[in-house]
Amino acid sequence: RKGGYSPEEEEQRAEAKRTWKRAQQDKDYAVLREEFREQFEVAEDPELLDELLEESLRSGCFSSQDVTEPLMMALQRYHLGMGFGAAHAQKCFDAMDTWEQLAGRRVHTMFFHTLLTLYSNQAFAHASDSMTVSETVNTIMDKMADKGLPHDDWTIMIANRVFRAVPYPDW
Repeated sequence: RKGGYSPEEEEQRAEAKRTWKRAQQDKDYAVLREEFREQFEVAEDPELLDELLEESLRSGCFSSQDVTEPLMMALQRYHLGMGFGAAHAQKCFDAMDTWEQLAGRRVHTMFFHTLLTLYSNQAFAHASDSMTVSETVNTIMDKMADKGLPHDDWTIMIANRVFRAVPYPDW
């Protein structure tokens, strides 16, 4: 007997320690996730958003919850620091590629729907050059096809909403 405990008792004590350690790590991760969320909420600089995306994914704190959350937060904020258009779309595509590498997963239509919705809102607000908006939506649709993602009903509905508000590019 080690330390006056039977082997079964030793195993129970070891399991209790592992459980406590996991609970502590989960608590630490919850605090870290909240800190990242707060930083994403105020970040507007594209380079800072890139850093936050990479740091949040490398930290592992979103892995146990929702690994998509950091990318969604970044995609919803890039335009604040760089406006809309080709450079913005490319920055978002680069962020998706980074996410794929660090998360070990493939992007899905939800991320593209986020971008299409941003451009749809821009089209109806007439806050950007209409040709830039329609060309960028076309680029987003092309990128989806390049990634092997289908243009499902939701995708087409959002894109058509844009093209009703702004000139329709040649497909």
